[in-house]
Amino acid sequence: MVLNCQQLTWDAEQLVKELEAGKWTYKQFVLEMAPANKISAVLPSQWNDLERYREGETALTHYTDMPSQPWLKTHNPLAWIWCQELFNAIADGFISKNLSNKK
Repeated sequence: MVLNCQQLTWDAEQLVKELEAGKWTYKQFVLEMAPANKISAVLPSQWNDLERYREGETALTHYTDMPSQPWLKTHNPLAWIWCQELFNAIADGFISKNLSNKK
C-alpha cells in the first residue's frame, strides 16, 4: 500500500474511534480501505520500480529478488541506496542505532 501523505487527510485517532464504534468491520477497514475517498488500482511505474533505480524518477525501488534484498546481502547492485537511506534514518533519529544493531 502506498499513501500520498500530501493528499491524505486522515485523523488516525478519529478513524480508530469510528472503527471501534462499528462504522466498518475490520475487514472493510483494512482490506477494503473503507475510509478512503479515492483508491487507484494502478500505480505509476516510478512508485514500483522493480529492482531498478532511475535518478530523479524512481520514487520507490521494489527489491523483488528475495535472496538478494539489500538488508540480507550487500552484493545487491542497488544496496547502496537502501544503506544510504538507512543511515539517513538513523542520523535523523527515525531509527535508533540500537535497533539497527539487533540481529
